Amino acid sequence: MVYGVRPRWIFRRAATKYLNETEKHSLARDANCLQILDRYIGDMAIEEIHMGTLQTYLNARKEAGVKSATVSRELAVVLRILTLAARVW
Repeated sequence: MVYGVRPRWIFRRAATKYLNETEKHSLARDANCLQILDRYIGDMAIEEIHMGTLQTYLNARKEAGVKSATVSRELAVVLRILTLAARVW
């Protein structure tokens, strides 16, 4: 925060920061899901991301036959990035 104004984060930048700073065994899986998500929300500001903006992503994954557990894991990565951006960065 500079002079009381929070910097504007684009999701792609936040996702890149997450991948660079996180150490875990499933980081490759997270990178793969973020690559898919980038098509849908990569250029959006994190303040603009909500379930409505993720709906096209959810519909596309459902049409592709992806299981709901996989989509839930991918949404958990989005939630983690948004939480880090809001509380830590």
